[in-house]
Amino acid sequence: MTLKLVATKLQKHVVPFLKLHNKAVNFFGSGFIYNHKETLYLISASHVYDEIKKTKSAIQIGVPNKIVTINDKYGTIRTIGDAKDGHSCSVDLMATKIQQDNNDYELLKSISINNFFDAGSTYNGSLLLQGYPESKNKQPKILNRNTNNFEAVSSSITVELITVDYSSYNKDEQFHIAMKIQNKNEDGNARHSLEGMSGGPVWFIPENNIPPFVVGIFTDYKKNDALGFATRFQYIDELIRD
Repeated sequence: MTLKLVATKLQKHVVPFLKLHNKAVNFFGSGFIYNHKETLYLISASHVYDEIKKTKSAIQIGVPNKIVTINDKYGTIRTIGDAKDGHSCSVDLMATKIQQDNNDYELLKSISINNFFDAGSTYNGSLLLQGYPESKNKQPKILNRNTNNFEAVSSSITVELITVDYSSYNKDEQFHIAMKIQNKNEDGNARHSLEGMSGGPVWFIPENNIPPFVVGIFTDYKKNDALGFATRFQYIDELIRD
C-alpha cells in the first residue's frame, strides 16, 4: 500500500476545531479522538484550547458529514502531575473527556484512535503529519452547500525524524520529537504557514504490515529552520491518568 493511500485511509481519524461566525467557517486547530480503556477523549495541543476559550463558545469539531459539539463541563486537562506538591509539568497537550450522553458518542468512537507507539531515535518507516491548515487567503471548502454537512479532508505531510539541539528551541527530547518539514509542498510550491495543524497527529507508518501508530501531537513549526515539533504521545496517558 502506498503512503498516499495510507494517508487517505487515516484522514477519517483527524478532526478540525471549527470557528463559526455567521455563515463563515474556518479552522484554527486540529486533533483526534483517543479511546483510552473505552473512555473517549478529544486530544489536541494546549494552545488550541486557549483559542477555544477566546471564542467563549462550546468546542465544535468536524467529523465525516457532520459538525459535532463537545461539552466541556468537566474541564479540560492540560497539566501533568499535582501543582500542590510542586511536581506539576505543563506540556502543550489537552485532553477533554467526551461524555457518553453525547448524541454523537458512537460516531466519535468509530473514528477514535486506540493505539500508539513511542518514537525512538532509530526505526524503519515513514512519519506522516495530518491536520487542517488555516486558510488566510481563500476560504476552504468546509461545508456542503446543499446539506450543510462537514466535508473537508485533512492535509497530509511527510516529515522526517531528526536530531537537533532541543535546548536551543526551548524543548526537551524527553517530551518532544523534532521533525524536518520541507519548505516546499508535494507540488514543489513554497509551503505556507502550518497554522491550524497544531494538535494534529504525527503517525509512524511501518514498512511492514504493522498498522500505523500515533507517535506525537504536532505543536509548532519553525519555518526558517524547516523544523517542526510534536509532544510525545505517551504523555497523553500521563495527562489522563493524573
